Amino acid sequence: MDVGSSTAATTPERPVRGADLTLQIAGIGVRTVTPESDILLQVRPPESWFLTPQADVRFDLQIVAGPTPDPDEGELLFRVEDVWSVSRLDGKLRVNQALGHGDYHLSRSLLLDFEAGTGTMTVAPQDNYWCFRTEPEGRVTEPFQYPILPLLIYWELANRQGLGIHASGAVIDGGACIFAGVSGAGKSTISDLLHGAGYTILNDDRLGLLPTGKGFQVHGTPWHGSSAFAIPQSAPLRAVFFLKQAPVNKAERMLPLQAVAELVARACPPYFSHELMSQVAATCAQIAASVPCYRLSFLPDESVLECLRQAIPQT
Repeated sequence: MDVGSSTAATTPERPVRGADLTLQIAGIGVRTVTPESDILLQVRPPESWFLTPQADVRFDLQIVAGPTPDPDEGELLFRVEDVWSVSRLDGKLRVNQALGHGDYHLSRSLLLDFEAGTGTMTVAPQDNYWCFRTEPEGRVTEPFQYPILPLLIYWELANRQGLGIHASGAVIDGGACIFAGVSGAGKSTISDLLHGAGYTILNDDRLGLLPTGKGFQVHGTPWHGSSAFAIPQSAPLRAVFFLKQAPVNKAERMLPLQAVAELVARACPPYFSHELMSQVAATCAQIAASVPCYRLSFLPDESVLECLRQAIPQT
């Protein structure tokens, strides 16, 4: 689905519904189906911009309605209180998603055979929540409320020696530059400035990186920031910038060891696996060794663009 090459997506904000939907994000296909005739799956923008009729599916998930399991079942591996948790149960992963804020209950649970790429997501059948709505054509559920879908993609990126990263990305002269930083560092600001100068913005908050044999390919993801740039396109990685707003524009080349530490801090790691966590660190080291990395101090105006042009290596 083409949503434009240099603008935030302009697809009408209409959800897509069906009993069999496939998304492809950073080259990773996720197919969701429901065997229950009265359930419709719904995918909203921005995830719906990544729907595709064909993909090499890595995760094949069935969505069913029913009582969710005991949230304390299995070996707890990681938990964000009142939001989500991941446990190990009989060799599989269980990702539980909750509604909290004074009305806590488990809303859905994905039992995932990560190695086989198959799983069953059980959605609690309560009305009046986003987990289910009863409409004339049947019950409607949104299987990929945050954070289950990004977790799957980040985990599989790590499994492929890639990386999910908290960063914005722009295509400049055919190569991708990524701009990493904490919330408020300026990722959306840089995206807006580059977009205004006519450059393609892959995403203004979250990216996926995959090795290609010749370097890394930077992919847009659906999980955008305040500027709402999110397109299913990619470009080869050319440079990495770590952002810091300042009274002057300055791009300082970093030592690889410095860049590794910054990349690890901005990564979206697979919490359930020590092996994959180690792989993420190794991937960060490979990125830092393969492309120039800079600490970019910048003024939040167009004057930073010339500083960037001078720093970006020419091909």
